[in-house]
Amino acid sequence: MELSNRNIVKMGHSLNTAKYSLTPVETDIILKMVAEIRNEDEDFKPYSFKVTDLEAYFGKQLDSRTLKKMAQELRKKNLTIDLEDGGFLVTGWISSFEYKPKMGLIELSFDPKLKPYLIQLKDELYLKGDLRQILQLPSEYAKRIYMLLKQWELKGSLEVEIAEWQRILEVPKSMKAYGDFKRKALDVAERYINEKTDLTVSYEPKKTGRAYTHLVWKIRTKPSTRRDELPKFKAWFLKEFMGYDGLLYEFYEGHIFLNDKGYFYDGMNKKRRFEEDEIERIWQQLLDRREDLKARKEIWEAWKEKQKMLKEAPLPFIDVVEDDAPNVIEVTKEEAEEMGAFVEDALSEEDAIEASKPSSANGFFGRIFKKIKG
Repeated sequence: MELSNRNIVKMGHSLNTAKYSLTPVETDIILKMVAEIRNEDEDFKPYSFKVTDLEAYFGKQLDSRTLKKMAQELRKKNLTIDLEDGGFLVTGWISSFEYKPKMGLIELSFDPKLKPYLIQLKDELYLKGDLRQILQLPSEYAKRIYMLLKQWELKGSLEVEIAEWQRILEVPKSMKAYGDFKRKALDVAERYINEKTDLTVSYEPKKTGRAYTHLVWKIRTKPSTRRDELPKFKAWFLKEFMGYDGLLYEFYEGHIFLNDKGYFYDGMNKKRRFEEDEIERIWQQLLDRREDLKARKEIWEAWKEKQKMLKEAPLPFIDVVEDDAPNVIEVTKEEAEEMGAFVEDALSEEDAIEASKPSSANGFFGRIFKKIKG
């Protein structure tokens, strides 16, 4: 497939915070491929660039030898993703880079190991950004830091360890000293992000003892050109999302709470109401991410319907037996866990009270677990 004019970039948080280093051009190529992934896609597809488009980007002619060198360099670029179980994944960005001279195209394919971090991210926490914002950033570090800060745009602030960011960005040894890192990466990124993107950012270093060890970033969304849509959007939002404070809490990763009167409060401290400038920023972010909200509400509704069906489903008849009865049913560990999970989902809070009685389903499973095979 040839690349379209799609500009929305989505990637899982763990991929966004992976350890890697790409040149500005390599970053743009990878992100343009990411932008081509659609919500309904179940797998990666080959993505094609016109060589003439790349030549316009570079401002010079690209012959076969130059393209081969570009392919070899990009194929060598690895990234390291930290996994939830304490492990890690080291993989490449692309599995192939093919030049088709008769068609005037280069065709690239993502490494299959990246699928969980780029395909069907509706139920996952993910970064969402506009490719056009990233393409106009000329610095490798500006592009990367913009993407890291964009992940925390909704919260409005981010505190990070300097050493951790140096690791994520794979800065060279010459930038390990804070002064060099600040001058060559942080200050450059701050200036370009503020000049060219939809964010206004600033940072302050923090000391532990005598050394700078952390950065505290402030992140603000620049006022949208769609401000005239806000009154109508607010009315729609309060009608559609009142009573969905759990969804909003999830959408903002636990940092916002909407009460039944339509006021925004701090999700971590529900007694603290946001200031007017914070509320205005939140409304603007919600407007800009209206489609995401609608999609998450659909997921939320589907989940609630599933829970309702589980509660209403009749439990199978269970004949409770004594612990020493010869006909106690034996099950595998996996079967026991599956049955336990079913009962836990199906029982309501009122049922849970009854479940404490010996004749209840939970009482039965409490007995049967003693006879798990192996």
